[in-house]
Amino acid sequence: MSLAATAYFVFVLFSHKWVSLLYLKIFNQFGRSTMEASMHLGTLLMGIAVIAGCLFILKQKKSLNVQILLLWVSMVALIIFADIFLIVTNIERIHYIQYAFLSILIRMIILDNYFALFLTVLAGVLDELFQYVWAPEYTRYLDFNDFVLNLLGGLFGILLYLTFVSKERLINRYMTKAKVSVYVALGLVLGAVWLGIWGGRIISYDPQESEFSVIREINGRKVFVLSFVQYPAFWTLTDYGRRYHILSPLEGTALLGILLLGYKFLLGGRLQHGRRNSGRVGS
Repeated sequence: MSLAATAYFVFVLFSHKWVSLLYLKIFNQFGRSTMEASMHLGTLLMGIAVIAGCLFILKQKKSLNVQILLLWVSMVALIIFADIFLIVTNIERIHYIQYAFLSILIRMIILDNYFALFLTVLAGVLDELFQYVWAPEYTRYLDFNDFVLNLLGGLFGILLYLTFVSKERLINRYMTKAKVSVYVALGLVLGAVWLGIWGGRIISYDPQESEFSVIREINGRKVFVLSFVQYPAFWTLTDYGRRYHILSPLEGTALLGILLLGYKFLLGGRLQHGRRNSGRVGS
C-alpha cells in the first residue's frame, strides 16, 4: 500500500503537463463553454453520488454520526468558497479527485485521520512547489490557491473513508513517533523559511517578463522568488470574464494554518478510533 501511494503521488507529480495538453486538445475541439459545462456537470454528478451513498448508509444503519455530518457540511461550504474566490476554470476541480484518492491511500496506511490529512496537504505543497520550480514560466507564481484546493481534496478523501470504510484500529507508539518527527521537521523548515524571508533571501515578487528562474541573483545575493507577477487588485479578471482572487503567500499560509487547526479539532477526539464511540443521532 505504501508503494501504491508513493507511485500514485509520483504519477500526480509528473502528469500535470499531460493533463494540461489533454485539456487543451479537448478545449480546442469543443470550446470553453462546453468544457466548463462538462466539468460542472461532472462535479454535480459526483456530489449526487456521494449524497446517495450517505443516504444509503443512513437507511441501513438508521443512525447518523453528527461529527462526520459537520465535517461534510464544512467541506461543502469551503468548496463553494473556493469556487467563488479561488478557481479560474472548472478543470481545477480535478484537485479534489487527485488528492481525495491520495488521502484515502495514506489513510489506509496510517491510523490517524488528521495526520493522514496533514500528510496529504504536505504532499500537495510539494507538488505545487515542484511545478513552480520545474516550470516557473508556466505557473509564474507559487500557487497558494492550489494548496487550499489540495487540502479540500484530501479532506474529501478522509470523509469518504470515514463514511464508507472506517474501521476501528489501535494507534501504536510508532505512529506517535512518526507524527512527532514530521511536526518537528516541518517546524524546522518553517523556521528556515521565516529566516529566509527576514534575511531577504526569499522575496515575494520579481518583475521578470522573460527570464523565469526561481533562484536569481539580485544585488549580489541569490534569492528565491515566490512570484513573477503582481496583482494589485483583490480580483483578477480573466479574458473570458471570470474573476478570481490569487492568495498571497501571507494569505495562503494563514488560510492553510486556520483550516489545519480547525480540522485538527474536528478530526480528532472520538473519530480517532472509528465510529463506534462517536456521538450519533438515531431515527
